[in-house]
Parts: sequence; C-alpha cells; structure tokens
Amino acid sequence: MIFCDLPSVNFFGLKISVFSEEELIFSIEQGMVNNTPAKIYYGYSLAVLSYLKKYPSYHKTAQKFDVMVTDGRLFYLLAKLFGFKLKYDISIPMLTLLAIDIAANSGSKIMLVGGTSESNAQANANLKINHPNINVLAGIDGFYDRAQEVEIIAKIVDSKPNLLLLGLPTPEKQLLATKLRPLLNGCVIIPCGGMIDVLAGKEKLTPHWLKKIGLASIYRHIQHPKRIPELILILFRTLKVSSVIFYLKFIRRSENIDIPSIVCGNNSTSE
Repeated sequence: MIFCDLPSVNFFGLKISVFSEEELIFSIEQGMVNNTPAKIYYGYSLAVLSYLKKYPSYHKTAQKFDVMVTDGRLFYLLAKLFGFKLKYDISIPMLTLLAIDIAANSGSKIMLVGGTSESNAQANANLKINHPNINVLAGIDGFYDRAQEVEIIAKIVDSKPNLLLLGLPTPEKQLLATKLRPLLNGCVIIPCGGMIDVLAGKEKLTPHWLKKIGLASIYRHIQHPKRIPELILILFRTLKVSSVIFYLKFIRRSENIDIPSIVCGNNSTSE
C-alpha cells in the first residue's frame, strides 16, 4: 500500500476527510515515519457552529489541516443526511487513543502539551504504565508564559516527537499546530483539547453507547454544569443552520452553500 493523502469532501464550506478505519490507521502509521512531513489531524463537531461565530478565522485555519474527522456522531449523521458519502466516523478522543496505541506498537515518541503541570505529569505516568513500549518525552503544561512561545516551540522541535498531543484551548491549539507542522518530520499532531485530563484520569470519556446515539456532548456538558448554557446554544445553532441548509439545498436548489457564511450572518448564495 502506497502512502497518499486522504481524500476529503467540502461539507458546505467545511473540510471533512473520507476514509475507512484501515485507511486512517495506515495514514497515522505512515505519519510517524521519520522522513515524512508532519501532519495535523483534527475534526469538526457541532461546537464548530459556536467557534465560527466567536473566532471568524477558525475554519480557515482548520481547512488547511491534513485530516479532518467528524468529531461527534451527530456531525457525522448530519453530513450523511445531506448526502455526503463518508465511510467511517471517529471522535477526536478516540482518534487520540488510536494514535497512542499506534505509537506504542512502534515504540514511537509521544509528547503532551497542555493541562496543569500535575495533570500533564500524571498523564505521562499513566502512559508509561499502560504502554510500556512507548517513549514518553517530558511534557509541557498548558500554563506556560505565552511570551515564551518561541522557546516552547524550540523545545518541542528539539524533542522530535512522533506523536504530539496539544491539550490547549481553542484557538491556541490550532494556531500552535500550524506553527509546528513545517518544523517537524515524522510527527502526527493532534489538537486534542481536554484529553490530557482524560489521560491523567481526571475526566471520563463518554460511554460508547452514548456516542453511537449522538449524546456525547450532553454527557460531557453534564459533567460540567456551568457549560450547559453553551450546550443549549450549540443545539439551537445546529437546528437553525440545518434548517437554513435544508431550505437552500432542497427549496432554492442553491449550488453554493457555505456554513461559515450562514453562521456569521451572511446567508447569500449563488443560484
């Protein structure tokens, strides 16, 4: 099997990669080979509808990433509902665990950036226990002085990780991934948000059966009651955007539908 970039589709202005489980695994394996350019693996969830409003350049950054998964069952089902022929859905948390398993099987080097110093250290310790073959590099917590970013980048580059997990908030993790990609080789970069705390044992992953019926977001927000208003806003925007897309696609028969434009208040499309 010859390594090649995974194909993608344009989901109304948002990039989604198309792959089978086997193709994704092979892509990650090849991404950790030392002489290959670094690749960024990320994904869109329904939360993108909030991020697009808050960070107007968010999707322009993510569009340039190498592999974009459907980070959430509902986002995957929404794309399927509108006729996009996707093969396999995987969330960013499960993508992260898959990449860790692949790195462990090949004895690759992993580096964690993010979380508190305590969480980062505990996550590293747990990785060493659960994956004895993995080469765990010294991590960097997410509370470093942003004025020292040049030094942080230099430290990451000098460490030469094969798997780099960026557990930073949006949009910091996406921007840092973009800066690091041209400086690294043989590295799979995953902006993974709160996965550092999961690896440290401080947070729980959504049960598999809840993911399959699309209730992962509700489960995560229930663990953090202060974020429930955010969940309500996401669900409202999802209903609103889906209704607009349905109207434009099936009623007006528009050819140029763009989710970022709809979310940001510019609903004009080409006929």
